[in-house]
Amino acid sequence: MKRKIITLLIISTLTAFPLNITETVTITVKYNSISAVPDTYYYEYYNNNVQSWMRGTLKLQNTTVNKNGQVTATYSGTLYSSPL
Repeated sequence: MKRKIITLLIISTLTAFPLNITETVTITVKYNSISAVPDTYYYEYYNNNVQSWMRGTLKLQNTTVNKNGQVTATYSGTLYSSPL
């Protein structure tokens, strides 16, 4: 079973519109090899502050391979609010 470690960093503030909230995020995901890294990554989480799911497909920005061959992929993009 392959495990992924995800780190979330919100790099901008929330922008609220009537019934529409967006959020720009950057996340890192660790993979076992460079061939396992996809060009996009679907990400979602529940934002308690706005009581809504934030969802979106993020684009690959960068990859870094460490000494033991593990790959850290950085994705960023916009998440959109989605009610329950």
